[in-house]
Amino acid sequence: MDKQQFISAIGGMQESLRRFLLVLTHGDEELANDLAQEAILKAYLHCATFEGRSALQTWIFRIAYNEYLNEQNKYWNTHRVVVENYESVDTELASEQTDGAFRYEPLYQAIDKLPKQEKAVVILYYLEEKSIREISKITEITEGNIAVMLFRARKKLKAILSKE
Repeated sequence: MDKQQFISAIGGMQESLRRFLLVLTHGDEELANDLAQEAILKAYLHCATFEGRSALQTWIFRIAYNEYLNEQNKYWNTHRVVVENYESVDTELASEQTDGAFRYEPLYQAIDKLPKQEKAVVILYYLEEKSIREISKITEITEGNIAVMLFRARKKLKAILSKE
């Protein structure tokens, strides 16, 4: 794929990519936009290496998901936080980082309480309407494990939402 073809193709997927990253970053628009721009830039610079083994959108979402994971690792390494129960700390940080409008959306709040991988799978499947196969390519998690994660996440979301 040449750079002109890439530019033509990327326009329709930018909003979807930002929405995916916005939920992963707990509503932090600035960080979501930064991650989206970084992913798009990396994809643009390497578009000649795109082999077409998956859809272009799947490839770009994979790059964006890696950027998100790298950002998470940088944050924890920078702050040198030793955490015994990562999930509870992640939920506390989510509450601090989420803007007011986003925080009070019950579904997004419930999704925010899921572990990192389950959250990504739920967002990709339900909000971005990706297939289990596409999610597997984006997250590098087997299709069977994606199905199990979706099942568990639905149960957790139901429990969380029924409490509220």
